[in-house]
Amino acid sequence: NKEQRLKYQEKVIDKYNENFEKVYNAWGFNEGISAWQYFYQWLIEGHLAFEIIYDNISNPKDIIGFKELDPSTLYPEVKKDSGGKIYLQWAQRDPASKQTRTLSDSQVIYISYSNQMRTKRVSFVERLVRSFNMLRIIEHTKVVWHTMHAPIRLVTTVPIGTKSMQKAKEDVREFTNTLKEDIYFDGDSGELKVDGKPNILFYKNYVVPMGENNQKVDIAPLEYTGPNLSGSELLKYFHEKLKQDSKIPGSRFADGGGTFTMNAEGISREEIRYNKFIQRLRSAFKELITKPLYLQMCLDMKELRSDPKFINA
Repeated sequence: NKEQRLKYQEKVIDKYNENFEKVYNAWGFNEGISAWQYFYQWLIEGHLAFEIIYDNISNPKDIIGFKELDPSTLYPEVKKDSGGKIYLQWAQRDPASKQTRTLSDSQVIYISYSNQMRTKRVSFVERLVRSFNMLRIIEHTKVVWHTMHAPIRLVTTVPIGTKSMQKAKEDVREFTNTLKEDIYFDGDSGELKVDGKPNILFYKNYVVPMGENNQKVDIAPLEYTGPNLSGSELLKYFHEKLKQDSKIPGSRFADGGGTFTMNAEGISREEIRYNKFIQRLRSAFKELITKPLYLQMCLDMKELRSDPKFINA
């Protein structure tokens, strides 16, 4: 009758709330940031796998914890029982011992960024790798370009006349020591020292001798020719490409943090697409809670196993 049905519904809801707290605490999500770390790991690697630990494997009554598994060692297997019913089980292969153990589907939580049977994109971060690497190459190229153009290169020509090679080397070494400047930049503190002193000479006068036959020491800058990478257009292009691949709406990158509106009149199409993308991620990740919660409910109330409305809810 109606009273019994209402009482049964209340019993299911009370047990549901109780089991939610139990599963949530078994994960340890009530303390620390493990849920965030798992999600972070999933976005990078694209796969997460866990074994559900029961109090008794032959006669389970409670889920008591979860053990993280290496997703690459798990393989889904579709089997058929004696009654002709198709069911899913998992084979875990140990890469070291080459041994295989079989796990039922009720012992495994497996979530994947793409379909678990066929992979299109491995993970969310995979789509960012190419743009990030190209941006990093351009950044490094600009640093190298500025580093190459920052020093002033001087060519000093010292006339040696009829002197021997040994005497000529001594003259060259003498002029080198005279004109030498030791410039040191400390990347940690930002200090710049010239010849060990913190003051920078903004002007330096070179005095060189000149012989009777117009023999003199010539000092001239060494020109370095190469592509002009002082502009930031190329860097900006790859930076924009990386932002596009992240799927994050471009308006959020605007100066001042960008605008974010969710009302029916002001929401942009890219915000709608991004919201759907986030919902897809959440739908897959919530399996960490919903699957063990459903299994625990079926252990406590066995009649729910054959109720399609309950699992769909």
